[in-house]
Amino acid sequence: MEIDPENISAEEFDKEDDLDIELDPATVTDKERLVEFIKNLMMDFEKNKDRWESWTIDDYLEAMAAFLHDTRVDNKITNKFQMVAVCLVAASAYE
Repeated sequence: MEIDPENISAEEFDKEDDLDIELDPATVTDKERLVEFIKNLMMDFEKNKDRWESWTIDDYLEAMAAFLHDTRVDNKITNKFQMVAVCLVAASAYE
């Protein structure tokens, strides 16, 4: 997945795959949906680990920090739960 940190929106991170695991941050609107999103992200890691850039927690957190550092948020994503979901899925693919 190619991520442009200068042009971020939740819709850019719809990470749908062959296994029908819902990973669209735009669907995260509240705490309950964020919990469901995190569980789906865990399933995606288990089933599609080879597609992830970050295989260890160190790499994952480093990718998340790099993504946040490189990203201009500019109020494009106003829902805090959705922003967390974007960060979580972006870290799976960010280098």
